[in-house]
Amino acid sequence: MPCGASLVEQHSFARCERGVSFGCLGTSRSIWVQNCRGVFRCAGRRPPFRCGYPEGAPAYNCSCGSGRGDPFWTLSDEETQALARPREAEERRGDSPHRFALLLHGMLGTEVRSSSSDFHSKWHDGGHAGKRMLLRHCAASHLKYVVDAAARGEQVDVFAHSWNREAAPWFDEAYGVVLRGSRHEPPQYTSQALKARSQALSIGRAALLMREFAALRNVTYTLALAIRTDAVLSSPVDLHRMPAETVTFAHWCCKHRKSPPATCAAAGTPRLPLLAHCAVADYAGAHHRAADVERSYFVMDWWLAGPPALVASWGRIASEWDAYAARNAELGIGSLWSHFLWAQHVHEVLRITPSFSSAVCAQIARRHFEVTSGRA
Repeated sequence: MPCGASLVEQHSFARCERGVSFGCLGTSRSIWVQNCRGVFRCAGRRPPFRCGYPEGAPAYNCSCGSGRGDPFWTLSDEETQALARPREAEERRGDSPHRFALLLHGMLGTEVRSSSSDFHSKWHDGGHAGKRMLLRHCAASHLKYVVDAAARGEQVDVFAHSWNREAAPWFDEAYGVVLRGSRHEPPQYTSQALKARSQALSIGRAALLMREFAALRNVTYTLALAIRTDAVLSSPVDLHRMPAETVTFAHWCCKHRKSPPATCAAAGTPRLPLLAHCAVADYAGAHHRAADVERSYFVMDWWLAGPPALVASWGRIASEWDAYAARNAELGIGSLWSHFLWAQHVHEVLRITPSFSSAVCAQIARRHFEVTSGRA
């Protein structure tokens, strides 16, 4: 019986065309792939599967059953429960005065492609299956470890902005009634050099959704947590333990340093507004910079938390981009990355001393699945 192979999502630059670069292998339940790479599905109820990996071989044969047990294409029981759990549409009642906002932002990639790589690819898949599945994994962790982890009487409202215009129904499906506002539009900036501007603008627009909802419903938020949509959480986030008067960033151990993680984690919040064990040179290369710039102008950019007004100010990085870029150059930092621009925003615009916390255990989904699928 023929396998009935079909392309779910193309990952190669070369076009995947049935009968030319992929097809059924005789009458077996397998497919062949040549000069093509992506996600495929066979006839019947079999799960999708990757074929064309690892890269570099001239041709591949893949079994139709190889998708079973793939951690990306199969939701775990916990993820299924988190997505399916009934949640109240009405506001919770309780003694806690705290109400929090979860601001999701950015562009979705897939389990093997970063979000920004889509700007430069020579192909466009029509199914978006990988992006939708990635969102489901991430949403399950956000719901379980932020929304459902809130203490009795506390409430977390979700607001989402993305550069994926097709993603609106996926967010509605994944987050349900706790999604209080969302906006999805084509990317405004498609250059790699403007990734930080794109991220700041997305944070600002998610924050605008929060502020519009707060004004409409007469709601006051104690704290806002802005996190990349494609971040997977692995433990409960205790929002009411974060400082409500300043901005908090991830306490990050610099990957280029030799010090063991235990030492880095035990360092605590430094006296100066800098991130333990990380310096600008670790990510932007050596340069004749002032010592305080070298120490203090790097922060991790996967998430930030703080008072809603301060988090909303991130939109200024996008709207005043030329000024931030010029100042970055004056500081001797060549790369226009969020790591450096966020630090500039905190030190020179907000003029506050940030806090650092390891309370949000997050990993970018693509890297998470590289580890869980054994492709790291």
